[in-house]
Amino acid sequence: MHLQSLPLLRTMKKAISLVSFFSFLFVAVATASAASFSDVPNSHPQFAAVESLVNLGIVNGYQDGTFGPNNPVTRAEAVKMILLGADIGVEDMADQPGGFSDVPSDAWFRPYTAKAKQAGIVSGYGSTGEFQPNKQVSKAEFIKILLQTFKKDLSKHSDMSTAVSPDTAPGEWYLPQLRYAKMVGIISPTANGNLDPNKPLSRAETAEIIYKFLVIERGGETQKMLSIAESNLVNLLVELNANDLVGAMKSANDAVFYSEKALTSAPNQGIVKGANKIALGFQKLVLAYEAGVKGDSALLEQYVEQARQLAGAAFADDASMQSLGKKIKLQADILLQQVAETSEAE
Repeated sequence: MHLQSLPLLRTMKKAISLVSFFSFLFVAVATASAASFSDVPNSHPQFAAVESLVNLGIVNGYQDGTFGPNNPVTRAEAVKMILLGADIGVEDMADQPGGFSDVPSDAWFRPYTAKAKQAGIVSGYGSTGEFQPNKQVSKAEFIKILLQTFKKDLSKHSDMSTAVSPDTAPGEWYLPQLRYAKMVGIISPTANGNLDPNKPLSRAETAEIIYKFLVIERGGETQKMLSIAESNLVNLLVELNANDLVGAMKSANDAVFYSEKALTSAPNQGIVKGANKIALGFQKLVLAYEAGVKGDSALLEQYVEQARQLAGAAFADDASMQSLGKKIKLQADILLQQVAETSEAE
């Protein structure tokens, strides 16, 4: 008996939220409270990110009470947001030139571009050295500015000979930045594995990237390990979508590895113990998927039962794992149903 087409992926795609379920929130965001902006309600995908950055004074809204989540972000706006996120003041730039030929002396963003230029965070384009402050910032540019501002060491990610996604190519200047950002989980691939490096970012999208980065940055090593584990679970879904069981298994194993590293550093935190069991649960589901494809229904049922037990144990560790635990159990039930239907057909 072989399960030629398991429905696991289609339903698993919703199992991992775009909002980090492993995050130790450094700003209390009560989702039941009133939203700050009429166009970013509690149900908005970037609600937590926007509310957190508002509380930190990194972003603000318009006079009409809106945030404009879909509005474009210019390079000047991006630099301001990132500097504020890094707590880099610009008071000493009050009387300094903007640093670029196309930054007027009376521009609101002049102190920010001046500070970024002084700190070596940004440089101009080509021979003219212009900053192009009103140009919409791309994802790759935004991440580069962010990582340079926080002085992240990218030496372990400097391989320029290998693309990081199907829509990137060897030799692209942004490969180290995207590789790092993908690894720690501040960006996630689409279902087909793309990272969209040249995509112009919106206000909500930039808020989410900064938010995820600051969660990792301020959460310490434990948060970093959990974020990498989460990133691997996202990669797992992409690889299943491409019928890459070998890749999916590697991502599952990596997710377990990094969640165990987090557990080593914080063995008594319920959310860390729960996160480790969630990673193990998804690992068992991939093993069950593989067993089904190979036609081993007994082994599939064994892994399914283990996945269900891990899901229940994760909820016992921390109640915030309930939603993901339910989704693991749902996928387990779907696999068992598929086994039953295949057996009846035979």
